[in-house]
Amino acid sequence: MDYRETQVGDFQVAWDGHTVWINGPDGMSRARYSKHAGIDLHHDTTTQLATGHACDNCGPGDWPTFVGLIRERLDLELPPEAEPRDAENSLD
Repeated sequence: MDYRETQVGDFQVAWDGHTVWINGPDGMSRARYSKHAGIDLHHDTTTQLATGHACDNCGPGDWPTFVGLIRERLDLELPPEAEPRDAENSLD
């Protein structure tokens, strides 16, 4: 699959069939998911600067867990076609 992206509210959501990336309104990476690398969910820039911690929830996890965290923390609904189908050749 080719690289695709869309705006969801103030967020940019991009995917390539293996990895999903979410960038915030300020352009900073807010989340990434792949079957190979798991979940990287980052705090917003203000929280990162205040605490010195980027990760909100980073580590192993599956797609349903990632989707739930994105709904809960960022109030976003991800496009169904963004769901990774293959862990091979991921660009993380």
